[in-house]
Order: sequence, then structure tokens, then C-alpha cells
Amino acid sequence: MLTINKEHAESAMTVMPRDTSKVATLTHVYPSFDELLTDIRERRQEFTDQKFISSDIVESFKHHGVYRALVPRSLGGEERSPREFCELVERISQADGSAGWVASFGMGIVYLASLPIDTLRKVYAESPDVVFCAGVFPPQPAPAVPGGYEVTGRWSCASGCMGDSWVGVGISPTGGESKYLPRLAVMPISK
Repeated sequence: MLTINKEHAESAMTVMPRDTSKVATLTHVYPSFDELLTDIRERRQEFTDQKFISSDIVESFKHHGVYRALVPRSLGGEERSPREFCELVERISQADGSAGWVASFGMGIVYLASLPIDTLRKVYAESPDVVFCAGVFPPQPAPAVPGGYEVTGRWSCASGCMGDSWVGVGISPTGGESKYLPRLAVMPISK
């Protein structure tokens, strides 16, 4: 039997909006997380028809702390527990599975955790609300160049990329390195 401290149980279900002065004006600012969930339920068909979650919903996830929930405090995040994050995503998924999938990209810090701390500081420099997606397959050849690798190509899928700010793409370094596993090249989505 699992016993959850009442303080932790309540915090897992409470979403604290952050200071929105640094966020672009939202089409919809939901005073409560429950109002956001209601809107998501009402817009399911819209998401299905357009085949992506609308940008105002992604922005609202940022406003309500979804993408900064797992980010360490040292990078401006809330450093919540994995359980708390999963419960948050579960609530969103009950409103709409696809919205829950896009919200789950808040675990991007897990994918990025092996990067050097200076690189992480660059990724999170503007905001802890980084939305990260990855399209790893098929990995594209990446020749070594001074300072790194040249990354070009097309990847078949980067789920959730319509609202992301950073992307990871699969590369296979060329020039004598082993090709056992692809590597992940991380860059701003604008690149």
C-alpha cells in the first residue's frame, strides 16, 4: 500500500501559474487549470481535424507550469517529482490524449540531462518553459566539421513539433566513428 503525504498529494494536483510578464500574450489565459482542461475537452475535434494541438494550448501549458515542472530549480524550474509530473500529464490526458502527449514533452529535461551544464544553461537561458521534441529516425549522416558536426536532412517525425522551441534530431556521425547508435543533435527549432 502506498501512502502519500497530504502536502505532496495536494501539490501534485495544484498548478501554479508563473509570472506571465515574460510570456507572449496568450489568446486564452485560463485563471484555473480546470478551466483549461474544460476547454481542451471542448476542442478535441479541432485538434483531430488539424492534426496538432493548437499553439494557444501549448502556451497555456507553459503558463500553468507543465514544461518547467521537472526542470531543476538551478535552471529556473519547479523541480517537481516524477510522480507529480505524471499525475499532471494524466489529468491533461483525461481531457484529451493528444494534449496529454504534447504536455508530456515537459520531460524534455530527461532527454537533455546528459548535455554539459553550460549547454543546458543556454537551452534554458530565456525560460524554464522549454518545449522539446525529437525526431531521431531515420538518423541522418553528419560529417565532422571544426567544433562539431554538420547537421542537415529530413526526419520522418518529430511529434509535437508545431509548438516546440528546441528539437533533437538523430544523426550518424561520419568520418570513422562507430554507427552503433544514433546521436542526438540538439538545436533551436528555428534552425
